[in-house]
Amino acid sequence: MKRNMQSHRSVLLLILGVVLCGLAIISIEMFLTQRGIRGERHDPSDGQEVLKRHVVMYSSLQELQLETLKKAFESRYPDIQLDYYCAGTGKILTKVSTERQQGGIQADLLWIGDPDSYISFLDADLLVPYSSPHARDIPSAFSFSDPRLTTARLIVMGFAYNTRLINGDALPASWEDLPKISGVVFADPTSSGTMLYTLRTLCRNPKYGKEFWKALATSGAEVCSGSAATGYQVGAGNYQVGIVPDYVAAMVRNMGLPVGFVYPDDLVVIPSPIALFRDSPNPDEGRMLFDFILSDEGQRVLASVDIIPARGNLSAAINSFVESEASNSQEDRQKLLEWFDMLFIR
Repeated sequence: MKRNMQSHRSVLLLILGVVLCGLAIISIEMFLTQRGIRGERHDPSDGQEVLKRHVVMYSSLQELQLETLKKAFESRYPDIQLDYYCAGTGKILTKVSTERQQGGIQADLLWIGDPDSYISFLDADLLVPYSSPHARDIPSAFSFSDPRLTTARLIVMGFAYNTRLINGDALPASWEDLPKISGVVFADPTSSGTMLYTLRTLCRNPKYGKEFWKALATSGAEVCSGSAATGYQVGAGNYQVGIVPDYVAAMVRNMGLPVGFVYPDDLVVIPSPIALFRDSPNPDEGRMLFDFILSDEGQRVLASVDIIPARGNLSAAINSFVESEASNSQEDRQKLLEWFDMLFIR
């Protein structure tokens, strides 16, 4: 009887040891996966189990645009998972600053609105030069001399309007028409890179200057949180006209809201660059994403979601626009924003 009990005890101890060992292995696997030491597994065509690679992008593109790009990229490279952080330029700047203080930037590729928003990254030497084989097809008017920036799309600013509130001769045809209209709204340039670029471009143009913005403030124009929010406000009928990028008007219209769009006589065209972070977690995959965005396939994907590609016939056809020199410094940008706040925010 004692021998049987001892035998059963030995078997139970053996089983318990096997279970504990299995649990320990599972715990280790979970720990490694959570820490990012191991990637996700998938089944390749040869049937062997391999680790999935990753690439991370911080971008101010709209959610639908990023999701469309993600699906196309992962379809082209099924062994790479594209993750993105979607937010306005201001929030992305804050996120990167926080990550730097905590030990390192977690993204590989940066894609925000206007080139001025990259100044702080360039000054801090956070970006690396990269020459994509597709970059040579970008028109020289929209190219950068700094090899760390490469134009991937063109943003054209214009006037979204509510088709139920304003139409016909009442529609603005030029920037000078906006102060004549009650119910104008636009994004806060503190958080919107495209609006900051527009503000600076028109301020530096002698035809408009700061007097244009003063007239707009006097007419009762208001500031909204971001470009997408501006489009929604116009579509909802809270304002007659909004200054937005063309793709925002298209996005809101596609949601079924009564929104039209006017390209003004003087176009404000913003070359929106992409860039690679220095010491990024996935540098090889970052370059692959960079090349894909600029490739024929990638540019077609962008065009399918109302983005003007940097390469091809669309960009080449834009030959009349308000010239804008790059901002000299972060200090110039800050002074301009302080002046704007005094005018509109108070």
